[in-house]
Amino acid sequence: MSFVWLKNLLFLLTLASFTLPVAAAAEVLTADTVWQGEVVLEDDLYIPRGITLTVAAGTTVRIRPAESTKIDPEYLSPLTEIVLRGHMEVEGEAEQPVRFVLEGEAGAEERWAGIQVDAGNLWLRHAVIQGAETAVNVSRGWVKLKHSELTGNRYGLVVQGPQSGAKLEKSRIGGNDYGLLALDGATLEREESTIADNAKEDELQEDFPAQPPPAAPLPPVSEPQLSRVYTNESLIGTTVWEGKIQVNGVVRLPMDSRLVILPGTVVEFSKRDTNGDNIGENGLLLQGVFIAKGTAEKPITFRSAEKEPDYGDWDAINILGSDGTQNLIEHCRIENAYRGMHFHFANVGVRHTRLLGNYRGIQFQESLVAIEHTEFINNKSAIQARDSEIRFTDNLITGNLNGANFFRVNMEARRNRFLANGKDGIRIREGSVTFAENASSRNRYGLQVADVVYGRFHGNLLNHNHEFGATIRN
Repeated sequence: MSFVWLKNLLFLLTLASFTLPVAAAAEVLTADTVWQGEVVLEDDLYIPRGITLTVAAGTTVRIRPAESTKIDPEYLSPLTEIVLRGHMEVEGEAEQPVRFVLEGEAGAEERWAGIQVDAGNLWLRHAVIQGAETAVNVSRGWVKLKHSELTGNRYGLVVQGPQSGAKLEKSRIGGNDYGLLALDGATLEREESTIADNAKEDELQEDFPAQPPPAAPLPPVSEPQLSRVYTNESLIGTTVWEGKIQVNGVVRLPMDSRLVILPGTVVEFSKRDTNGDNIGENGLLLQGVFIAKGTAEKPITFRSAEKEPDYGDWDAINILGSDGTQNLIEHCRIENAYRGMHFHFANVGVRHTRLLGNYRGIQFQESLVAIEHTEFINNKSAIQARDSEIRFTDNLITGNLNGANFFRVNMEARRNRFLANGKDGIRIREGSVTFAENASSRNRYGLQVADVVYGRFHGNLLNHNHEFGATIRN
């Protein structure tokens, strides 16, 4: 009898596992994963490079809509989203399609962000995606839709940039506000597919003519001899770096200490990833005074030590609680970081510096910051700042997925150029702002202003942006 009872119990538990919804909370997938049955996506999902998510036939993914003020650089929207930098196979069948829908009775204005393909690959077969800001957004990567439908979204499919492509085969994009946007040299193939019955526009395909590179070339990086290797340790008193410095851990600078980096120095960070999210953890944690003062002929370089460097190989130059003497970053180049620079309760000046190929160029809050004559190029997002006093002048923000995002700031922004960024040129929300003599061109959105207490906007050039030059709300 006991054996029969145990056998029945195992059968019931197995049956329950196929009938009860599985909750997929905010997480980073660190191993290949299969979804099937009922799945509730409670928060963001991040699929790193090298990881595959498979969604089995008949699965319904119910997304819980939410809007937050999250500032993690690996994510691309404040809404609930699936960020795809690996591979995603949606294996629906004609009689058992896969559905991505909002959970419960969502309000008319509630949406989720959608599937954000950024250097990943997405295959959709017999799938339906609804209720998203953008059902599928491809900023770098490839998507194939076969026997699938994108409907009931604000945007159906957005494919942007020369490293992006989509193939539609026997699929439909209809019943959205906007159907298909193919921008900036994206590749688009279609076969027996329909793009129709979208409320505002079915298709927009637009390529602006190529322009000469706006950033002047920098002198080649010197390759000095290795002078010091650091692991997890603290620098006490005054420390001077020169030559080549390798960091294999987190180097800390406590209060009342000082780190000075001489012109021509190269600081390299090895990649350490203990949680499998493909984001490096080595970096600098600075509470004392930090002076990295290169020259035009001998800039200071902060970069990955990996043979094939990539976004997020190391963490950041973190300056925390250092709000007395101004910390100085001048004539530097900062590459391959999670956040090139991160400030909190700090006083920092950044001048004549280039931030290239980072998840986020600069992020700060509750700080006094001056950024001048600095270039933000090809980052996932250029700059995000909030609750700070800012002078932002004579900077170049170009080729980033997202440009500049300022929230609750007191800022003077003059003579900056926001050029050819994938989404926002510049976004300003709340605060008091003087915005003068700036140019915002060839972005998807030029200038967005919302809930600003006081603002003075004059002498700016907003032209050739894909969807709008300027929008002002509240």
